Amino acid sequence: MREDKHFVHIPIIEIHAAQIGMSKARWKAVKEDQSEAAAIQIMTELEFDVLPIENFDGSITHYFQPLTPKDYTQIQKREIEGADKMYYLTHVRDLVRQFVETGRTFFFLTNHKDIMGLVTTLNLPSRPCHLSFYNLVNDLELRLGDFVGHYVRNRFIEDFLQKKESEGHTKSRASQILKNYHADKAKNQDSNLIEYLYFTHFAELIQAQKLTTYLGFPSTKQLERATARINEV
Repeated sequence: MREDKHFVHIPIIEIHAAQIGMSKARWKAVKEDQSEAAAIQIMTELEFDVLPIENFDGSITHYFQPLTPKDYTQIQKREIEGADKMYYLTHVRDLVRQFVETGRTFFFLTNHKDIMGLVTTLNLPSRPCHLSFYNLVNDLELRLGDFVGHYVRNRFIEDFLQKKESEGHTKSRASQILKNYHADKAKNQDSNLIEYLYFTHFAELIQAQKLTTYLGFPSTKQLERATARINEV
């Protein structure tokens, strides 16, 4: 039933590179007949490590870049190559992956024909990105909750939390979770213990029940590394 998906998860806000980057209609650039000295002045004042060069016909084929990042005493003119480009509607998730895998700090955004804008790692700490990442993590938490709820019994989860509580793991928030859960249950509220858990609990329950391979992780160590990175976020 197609409608059923609307009862399961909240919608994900899709953010693409163009929404967090800078359109060439609004960016700072130099004309192709402007001197290198003019480019150095702009890059120094604005602390730009990438300065587009606009041709007479409005196209963008080259840019200035300092020989050493943040040192604007010496810059070089470079041609925009294939590795410098990215489709302007690339999902932010894939954009971040490209930044990480390539070690690059910028991409010129294209529509497969013309340069439309520029995105850099400095654009990532933006409100749209924060909102997108929050929704991705929230969706992951919901999906993990469904996964754990399918394979792990409620009694096991309660025992797991009670053990955390007895061992004095204050950071696990086990005491508060159990208190809230039983308080709602006493009010005859239709509550599922899974809905009270946090991301870290799901990871621990998956390891405890040896469910890591179901998620495509060959070992618990790999799951721990992956979840540790998400916890940092």
